[in-house]
Amino acid sequence: MKKHLFNFVLMLFLVFGVSCATNRPFVQSGLITEKQEVVSFSEVQSILTGNGIIIPIEKTVKTDRKYALVTKEWVENQFADSYWRFLNEFNGLYWTLEAWDCDEFARSAHFLASVLHYKSKQEKTGLCFGEINYITKKWVGHAANIFLYKEGNKIKVGFFEPQNRKIYELTPDEKLITLRVVF
Repeated sequence: MKKHLFNFVLMLFLVFGVSCATNRPFVQSGLITEKQEVVSFSEVQSILTGNGIIIPIEKTVKTDRKYALVTKEWVENQFADSYWRFLNEFNGLYWTLEAWDCDEFARSAHFLASVLHYKSKQEKTGLCFGEINYITKKWVGHAANIFLYKEGNKIKVGFFEPQNRKIYELTPDEKLITLRVVF
């Protein structure tokens, strides 16, 4: 519990403290500049289910009524760069068993994406960039990030590995063994 509280306080300090948060290099490089399309919570659930991500109803967390979609390009470029700068601010680039591993990377990426969305002064919504916990094909629990984006006329599901700042795919089995998704 103390470790999580310390990590949370450290992230708040880095984003909102030291100097004006909008002047922080990791905030400036990651601001969302294009207008974002908005979907409802029920649409998010439907999109996840339609993409093979079945989450038990008791593990479904509704924190907002509306969510803004991100673009795949923003995640791959501006966000990945901003996240690297953010981690570099407190020497958080390196994995450490239990202390700074997949769940801390996913949580901090989710946190930063939410701050960037808020600082971008877009419509007041949640952001379709969150955390996912699932069982890998090697039967090991893993945490990463999940996001929804539009490609053509279709809304798709993407996955971001915060430890290497790359987009990747889950296998159909990994999607079926999703334990939790939080946007």
